[in-house]
Amino acid sequence: MRRAIVASALVVSGVFAAAARAAQPGEPAAEPAAPAPESAAPAPESATSAAQPAAAPPASSTKEKASVAAPPPPPVMVTARPAPATPVVVPLPAGAASPRADAGARPHLPRGPIESRFNVRLDLDVVWNKSSSFDIVSDRDTSVFPGIAIGYAVLRAERLALIPELGFAGNHSDGSAVFGGAVSSTSLTTLNPYAGLSARWAVLSVLDLAARISGGASFVSFDMDTADGEPRLSDDHVAPFFTAGGGFTLRSWDSAFETNSGTLRSLVMGLGVEGGYLFAGSVDLTPTASTGARIRTEYMSLGTLERSGPYLKTSLTARF
Repeated sequence: MRRAIVASALVVSGVFAAAARAAQPGEPAAEPAAPAPESAAPAPESATSAAQPAAAPPASSTKEKASVAAPPPPPVMVTARPAPATPVVVPLPAGAASPRADAGARPHLPRGPIESRFNVRLDLDVVWNKSSSFDIVSDRDTSVFPGIAIGYAVLRAERLALIPELGFAGNHSDGSAVFGGAVSSTSLTTLNPYAGLSARWAVLSVLDLAARISGGASFVSFDMDTADGEPRLSDDHVAPFFTAGGGFTLRSWDSAFETNSGTLRSLVMGLGVEGGYLFAGSVDLTPTASTGARIRTEYMSLGTLERSGPYLKTSLTARF
């Protein structure tokens, strides 16, 4: 009876040990041992007591097996962040200019140098004639010559400019009831083409001083009508003349008329005043009958027409 109880206890302990191993993770459950046949001889008590601890291994040994069986977690890989790249700075050449900060904000406007080489001048010349010979063609002592001149600055420094020019001026004068009424009317037409050279010196931004010389030929045409109704008497001459003078010009400042697109930047307007002397060749007036008369008639000379005298020139100038 005692042996049967011991055998039953061994079987029950083996079953519980197998169930415990099956419940732990990572370790397969052991198959239950087959029960010993009843006919087998029972083992001694010493053998029974030694076999009992071997049938149920300690819990610490089971935990160690479970920890060895579980794989360790993978290590965490930490990648270092690369440092930001340093920009490469390329130095500009020594002669290169640095770009303006507002270069991209507004379009570039063409701004060339101010040359102002072309010169156009509208003149009004007043010449004083003190000779009494002029009394037959005018009751005034002055003659007015409107004209125009065009020049180009062949030499232009910071303040100085030399300007050759071509010009033209003309005058027409009328007289009446001369020689005690023997002559009913007279007329004198003078056309003066000329070439000249002027020098301009910029004193201030709005003030220029100038000197000018010119020379040309005067085409003089004299006509006279007598009181008795005779055909018109005429006399034509070509005489040289020369002028020399100087003055000043009040002008606009540089770029005063410049537009937003950059045009008219070189335009300069001015008002000039010049004084000088006119050296003009005298003309002997000997009128004759006009072409078509059946008999050519020679008349006595009316005298010498003196044309020299001081002048005052007022000009409206434009340079571009």
